Order: sequence, then structure tokens, then C-alpha cells
Amino acid sequence: KLTGKNGKDFFAAHHAEIYPDKMILDEGGSTSRCPAVKHPKCLEIKAKTFEIYPHDKMVARDVKVFVRGKHIYSRDYWENSLTEKSKERILPHIGFKDSDKGTYVNLSYERPLGDKDTIYADLNYYSKVGYKPVYGLEHNERNFKVTYENGWYEDDDEWVEKQNNIRFDYKNHHIAPGLPLSYSAYFERGLWKNDDSGRKSWHTEYGAFLNHDRIYLFNSKNTSLDLTIGKKWTRESAEDTLQSTNVYYATLGQKISPHWNTWVGYYREDFTTDVFTYDQPDMAKELRNGLQYIMDDKNSFTIVNRYDLDQKENYETRYSWTHKFCCWQLSLIYKHRDTNDKDSAFEAKFDFVNW
Repeated sequence: KLTGKNGKDFFAAHHAEIYPDKMILDEGGSTSRCPAVKHPKCLEIKAKTFEIYPHDKMVARDVKVFVRGKHIYSRDYWENSLTEKSKERILPHIGFKDSDKGTYVNLSYERPLGDKDTIYADLNYYSKVGYKPVYGLEHNERNFKVTYENGWYEDDDEWVEKQNNIRFDYKNHHIAPGLPLSYSAYFERGLWKNDDSGRKSWHTEYGAFLNHDRIYLFNSKNTSLDLTIGKKWTRESAEDTLQSTNVYYATLGQKISPHWNTWVGYYREDFTTDVFTYDQPDMAKELRNGLQYIMDDKNSFTIVNRYDLDQKENYETRYSWTHKFCCWQLSLIYKHRDTNDKDSAFEAKFDFVNW
């Protein structure tokens, strides 16, 4: 009857063979990051055999994944790194959204292919629109990141399928030592499709940004100002168009007390494509303010209000409450759309946060 711990991972087994370089759990075993003892583990992985190589990796065969004691997923083989650099991750998410999504179940999977490469999948099923998966490969360097993706994305009830989508992100870098200015850039290209509208286009998008380091006002860490300017370009093969926009972001934050935070932000960005509304700004000039109350280490409540400066009217108010449990959190979100009450929506999310 064995129990043990490696970093955040708990292990348990009936029997083990111990060797100089490894330990084999040969009569079944389990691993979890959940510390619960009064109820079934929030997320637990059981296997017929485990091979544990300390500070290196763990190999499991005939694997079953359990959520609160309920079997939800099986696989023949699972290998997980025990180093902090590289870990395989399996994360389930469950939720409901009052829109064309309905109830949804998501299983997120990541597997490192070395120090710089990772394959991942978001396996999404929605009660109203069916199976909408995303598959990707990410290559991560010190100065840049390259991502290749195929899959479905949604924004404001528009579903877009990205095919052979490649994105290059140049990470934020300071211009010169001692100068509080940094720059970043990105380039993205892929074949985008919207089956509802029948629109299909090779979507090319790129942009560059100049950021100022966070500014602390009044000699206090409690008051901060973040500033960003930039420019974006979008080309669509469907209409043979190239459109651009200037980008301005400014956010002023204030920590009122250990329990209260507030902020106000100004955002300016125009539409850069008439082919898709996906990933486009809701308004060209937006004033956004928020207030957060942190009740305790488990509960928080947030209100975010969005105001359309061009139309001079309130666009949306979002209310959200989050409760954290031992390994997961429950979020309840209500979005009231002032400009069109039919677009108001409720969402409930159940997410694991400890894996």
C-alpha cells in the first residue's frame, strides 16, 4: 500500500517494484493533483501499470480518467514528463452558454515534443452546433513563436473554420536598455470559411505594436497606467481588398484596497475586413470601466461596462461571479447587451484550474 508525491502530483498504488532508476506500479495505481480526502478526487488518472522515472517521466498503460469518481475518458498509453519544462496535460471543461452554442463539453490536450514544440487539441462538442475541434502545433523560441492550426472558432455567434492557418508572433522586446518602450508584431494567414454565410477567403493579417512599460502614478504601486499604439492590416482574397487601422489602447488601474480593484480603459480600432465579423472590434471607439470585489480566497465578483463613444450609448454590461473549489472553479456570467436585448446572454462554466 504505497503513497507518494512528486511536486504537485500525488501517487497511490497497492504494490510496487523498486529499481535503482525507476519504480513500477504493477498492480494498478492512480495519480492526481487533487488534495481532497473527504470526497472523490476532482480529477484522477488510474492505470493498470505505471512506470515512474524520478525527476524525468511517468509512463502509464491502460489508462482511465475520472472526474469526481465518474469515468469519462480512456486511452491505451500515456506518457507524462515530471520536469517543470515539459508536461502532458489533459483538462476537461463543461459549461452552458445562452446562445447558439448551448451546453458544451471541452477536453483540452497538450503534449510536448521536446523543449520547443508542442502539439495540442481542443475537442469541443456543443449541443446546438455539434463537434467543433481545434488541432494545432506550436514551436516556441526565445524571440518568437510559430503556430499551425486547423479548427473552428466562434465570436459573437459567427463560426469560422480556419484551415492551414499559420501564425507568427514576434514576442515583446525592449528597444534599448533603460528605455521604457518595447515592440511586438504578428503575421497570420489561413483559409477561413463560414458555412452559414458561404463566405470563404484566404485571410492574411499582420500588425505591429509599440508598448510603454507600466507607469506607476503618484509614487504608488496601487495606481498604474498601460499604453499601447499600433497598426493592423488585413487582406481578403474573396474581395481582393487590403484594409488597415490604427490601434490605441490605454488602461488606468487602481487598487482601492485588498478587496477592491477598479479600472477604466480607452480602446480605438476600426474594422479591417467586410468578409468576416469574427475577431473584429464591436465598436471603433470604446470606453470600458470595471469594478472587482474579491470577497475571500474563493469568491470574486466583477462588473465590466462598455460604452460606445461614437454612438454615445452604453453597449454592454457584464456581470460575473467566480467560486474556486479545491481543483476547479465555477463561473457564472451574465452579459446584458444594451443596444439589443436579444443579444443578452447567460453563461456558466466549470473549469479545472489545478492541472
